[in-house]
Formats: sequence, structure tokens, C-alpha cells
Amino acid sequence: MKDKYIGSSFDDFLQEEDLMALAEATALKRISEETLAYIPATCMFWSFSFYF
Repeated sequence: MKDKYIGSSFDDFLQEEDLMALAEATALKRISEETLAYIPATCMFWSFSFYF
């Protein structure tokens, strides 16, 4: 047996069920929310430490 896994990939499943666009949009939304939550805290630290 050459292939370790049998069957289609998860990407193929999402495309067949017309869910690929929704999955990608959800992933981008979550990444952008996490990034925006991280950036202000980092900027505040650097601006505060600049004065001391």
C-alpha cells in the first residue's frame, strides 16, 4: 500500500459541500481578531517603556 491515508482530503470535502469559502472566511476572521487583540497591548508596552 503506497498511500498512508485512503480517501479524499478535507479540502476536497469542503469544496464538494460548498463550504470552502465559509471555512476560509472564518479562519481569516479569527486570525485577524487575534492579531488586533495582540497589537494594541504590544504598542502600549513600547510607548510606555519609551518614556522610562
